[in-house]
Amino acid sequence: MKVFVRVLGFSNIDTIGLGPTGESYIQIPIGTSLSEFIAQLPIPNSSPAILVNGSTIPPEKRASRLLLDKDEITIFPALKGGNLFFKLPKICSID
Repeated sequence: MKVFVRVLGFSNIDTIGLGPTGESYIQIPIGTSLSEFIAQLPIPNSSPAILVNGSTIPPEKRASRLLLDKDEITIFPALKGGNLFFKLPKICSID
């Protein structure tokens, strides 16, 4: 099955294997969990924010969230610091 992956905000985006745009379709085995999939990517282990089909998946639910054909996964580093308020893009929703 295939999932669409979009990686934003990492400086090593070319080494992740998604090309210069940071997005691509990736073939994965049926029954792959979100945490298994993320563990295969060379991204920093700093609890990045992860969305599946526009919904935030918290770390405690990633092992039980099985990926499905044509799921869209968006990964970006966690933001820290300050009193910064920003508007989430339309692809984001907070559950």
